[in-house]
Amino acid sequence: MIKNDYFKTKMKQLSETIAKIFELNREQQFEESHEIIGEAFKQLLGLNQELAESLSYNDLMNFVASYESTEGGKLLILAELLKLDGDIFKAEGDVMKAFNLNLKSVNIYSNALLKDSDLLDQCEENIESILNDINQYEIPFESKKLLFQYYEIAKKYDKAEDIFYELLEDSNNSKDIVNLGISFYKRLLDKTEEELEKGNLPKDEIEEALNSLREV
Repeated sequence: MIKNDYFKTKMKQLSETIAKIFELNREQQFEESHEIIGEAFKQLLGLNQELAESLSYNDLMNFVASYESTEGGKLLILAELLKLDGDIFKAEGDVMKAFNLNLKSVNIYSNALLKDSDLLDQCEENIESILNDINQYEIPFESKKLLFQYYEIAKKYDKAEDIFYELLEDSNNSKDIVNLGISFYKRLLDKTEEELEKGNLPKDEIEEALNSLREV
């Protein structure tokens, strides 16, 4: 939860922007939607909309950091605006532009959670919505690594495991990814049986996977 009053005010402004754009998209007033999201980028982040659309997610985070802290709350706002921008392009039928913006949004949501896991309740619904929209596309390796971390934070251990094995295959069983998996399973062994059950990954499967990785 964002405790700082400054960010609470920003999130209220963001909520008002989301409501306006939702209504404009419903009425197919896309030019007005673009104008509003452009103003929101400026007011909430001091960022030009075209720059936000063209920069990589790492460059975007560095840009934000150049004038203000990249604490989780600031990254949350950035991720929300990118998703909202993607929603406009999706409504217009520009699916590739929407995909690129949504992918950046997911990456930044994940980074926000790495900085402040208390933001999960504010990130999870949008992350899952985006993943549902882009599941027909191939996700880049770096994004998969971030999703792996997101699923662990969200305690969806079975989904984290699924992503891990994609990473393992994509990397041709690289030592770094093998070690990533070993560390993951070791952390899970510190969880209670109840936590593992909720995460849909039983202890015996974790032990089996850990032993298998140690032989790679």
